[in-house]
Amino acid sequence: MSPSSTNACKVFLYLVIQLGLNSLTAQLAAPPATIRIQSEYFLGTNSLKCKYEYYYHAWSEQKVRHGRFSAWDTKGRLRQKATYLHGKLDGIVLYYNKRGKVVKQVTYLLGGKVSAFRPKKGGQKS
Repeated sequence: MSPSSTNACKVFLYLVIQLGLNSLTAQLAAPPATIRIQSEYFLGTNSLKCKYEYYYHAWSEQKVRHGRFSAWDTKGRLRQKATYLHGKLDGIVLYYNKRGKVVKQVTYLLGGKVSAFRPKKGGQKS
């Protein structure tokens, strides 16, 4: 495959994700049998640290993140939103500041970074 066709594939996948459609990998992947929800808390507090969806791998019996993931800081403010597909980041990951504004957006495809940007104050991409 030539470098130009590889770049064309990356651009196509980036556009599919940016248009809000499910990534091609999510459509082709076989769904696991049972999706569960895990909530983790900061030690010694009742403050939610993260919440994510997962399933147990059939052979290793280990948790594999699959679905939505959210993380908060010790004061209960949302800091990150992401989606996992069979244990790998897939789709758009949003990072938030203490005021709840998006400070960074990274797009992943099966764990590989496709693009990243930090919004400027006027809402434009940098």
